[in-house]
Order: sequence, then C-alpha cells, then structure tokens
Amino acid sequence: MKQMENREYIIDLYEIYKELLTSRQRQYFEYYYYEDYSLSEIAENFGVSRQAVQTALQKCNDNLQRFEKALSVYRKKEERNRALDELMGLTRRASCFKEISQLAERLRG
Repeated sequence: MKQMENREYIIDLYEIYKELLTSRQRQYFEYYYYEDYSLSEIAENFGVSRQAVQTALQKCNDNLQRFEKALSVYRKKEERNRALDELMGLTRRASCFKEISQLAERLRG
C-alpha cells in the first residue's frame, strides 16, 4: 500500500511541477507512470540503456520532491482541501450549504 501511495504522490507532484523537468525526463516519466512501460521498453524506444532510464527517473523523482520541498505547492493544496472539507462538515446544516459547496468546489480547482 505504501508503494501505491508514494506512486500517487509522485504523479501528483509531476502534475504540478512537470514544466520544471527536462523534455526527456517528462517523456520517461509519462511512459513509465502513465503508459506502464517497463524500464527495458523505454530504453529500447529511446536507444539507451535500462540503467540510463532508471537513473533519469530517479533524478526526476528527486527533482520533483526537491521542488515540493522548496515551493510546497502540493502541501498547501492538501491543507486547503482539508480546510474545505472541515468547512463543508461544519456547514452541512446551514441554509446556504449549496452556495458554500459550490464555492468550495471552485476553490478546489
């Protein structure tokens, strides 16, 4: 379960920070995480070694985590979502629940 949670976290970071990665890192990442290609398949498609792909993906993951550590976009988004969930829980009985729900969804993006 931990590995799946980490995979989802890395994908979430990628969606936020992908423009900060190199074109090759983005290609490898998308083949590996979205298309479910193996390291060997990616290596064959790009004419590089399996080790080169593995190293590039590790560097990509390290960069994504470094970007998050410096910028905290993901953490802040998660904090906003928790606060919105709490707000929704508090206002379920309020007469303006529908309006608050719509605003909360707009804030979630």
